[in-house]
Amino acid sequence: TYSGTTTVNAGTLAVNGSLWNSGSVVVNQNGFLGGSGSVGALTVATGGTLTPGNSPGLLTAASATFQSGSNLNWEIFNAVGTAGVEWDLLSVTGNLNVAALSSGAMNLVLKSLSALPDTVGALAGFNSNDNYSWTFARAASITGATGDLTSGQDVTSLFSINGTSFNLGTAPTSDWKVMTGTETVGGTTYQTLNLMAVPEPSAQSLLAFGMAALVAVRALRRKQS
Repeated sequence: TYSGTTTVNAGTLAVNGSLWNSGSVVVNQNGFLGGSGSVGALTVATGGTLTPGNSPGLLTAASATFQSGSNLNWEIFNAVGTAGVEWDLLSVTGNLNVAALSSGAMNLVLKSLSALPDTVGALAGFNSNDNYSWTFARAASITGATGDLTSGQDVTSLFSINGTSFNLGTAPTSDWKVMTGTETVGGTTYQTLNLMAVPEPSAQSLLAFGMAALVAVRALRRKQS
């Protein structure tokens, strides 16, 4: 029943009920915010850590701001599961502001679990040669340094991705990306931040690309002649 700003300066605050109407929540350096409940205006400050759920889970906020040098500890239990259930999800009903990350990236720490609640290990359903897209944050709007982000933008530079605890160190054969997207949930359309596992192109796809390029060059030469 209290009101005012909640500050997390050390330890972990697990919100499994609601601080929605209590005021803002600020996660400062050395503080952690988790749980599967809901909070009001959320700020993850430099050195503060957001860790949705009590293992993989869903944390909801009225709005959110990620400051430079903040941290997001992201857990996943099943590569082909559901956001907010098999992997962590922050759901923001208002605006998610990531503008500050242009001057200092958020540390996105990946952890795969082989058993719940917290056993780090191989990731069920994961193949390092396949494409995956996991939504780790969604919001009514997402604001970057130059304005609201649109779907399909590569925002990997806003995040420093640490995959040493992902799938026993076996990452995608190419690299990680973070891309924006959209999704509709319960009739509401959200902007999303999606972690992409990007494999190396297969030999067959490289061959097909090479053949297509050769055909294009030959066609251009015929046209020029």
